[in-house]
Amino acid sequence: MHDTDTPFERGLAVIQAFDPCGTPLSVSEIGQKTGIPRASVARCLYTLQQLGFVRPSADKRFALTPKILTLGFDAFASVPLPRAAQAVLNHLAELTGESCMLLVPDRGEMLCLAEAPGHFFHHSRFATGARVPMTCTASGRVILSELEPAARNALLDAPRPRHTPHTVVERQALQRLLPAIRSQGYAWCDQEFELGLCTLSVPIRDDLDAARATLCLHVPACRGAGHELPQRYLEPLREAAWELSLLLK
Repeated sequence: MHDTDTPFERGLAVIQAFDPCGTPLSVSEIGQKTGIPRASVARCLYTLQQLGFVRPSADKRFALTPKILTLGFDAFASVPLPRAAQAVLNHLAELTGESCMLLVPDRGEMLCLAEAPGHFFHHSRFATGARVPMTCTASGRVILSELEPAARNALLDAPRPRHTPHTVVERQALQRLLPAIRSQGYAWCDQEFELGLCTLSVPIRDDLDAARATLCLHVPACRGAGHELPQRYLEPLREAAWELSLLLK
């Protein structure tokens, strides 16, 4: 943060400091995550508490309340891409039997905009509204493979946690994967972000042929390894992505 940031920007940053798991945070923790001074964080939290968007606990930590959902759902429903994409996602899930998801790049991560469940239940960290890493997900690697070198290097230079024993974290190894992903037009990951989950993803392109979003299929590892997914699912996945690309043209 810097001196020209407005109270509105600081308030949004404080809200975004809370993770999807709803972990309560202290003023100091929010300050560390956002770079906002403690006094400013405290003022933001006071205002958010008065409006009913956060609640304090006995140990002086704060958590978001369900009222925070009202800030997003109405606006989300008015966005044309996820709303129009739902029918395509539903058809793809019915056709393949697997769960699928629409994601877009946002601030160095992938944001899940819409999803359709498959025939087999699989509890996953992928869910509408969730944010997932770029470097260890199929969707993220599709986007990484098409970024300009400076933007790609900034993401590759950032810390990369090992989410599972299968996560590729070495920079050079990740760098070697990207040219093939770019040329073949898809990426797959085998349990790198979640144990038991393999993913296959393709880009959704705009009228300038730029990858603006991704379509991703999620398959439990018990029904096949990641490298088997392209042969089984790539054709219907690409057809669905082509339908969604029409919304961007």
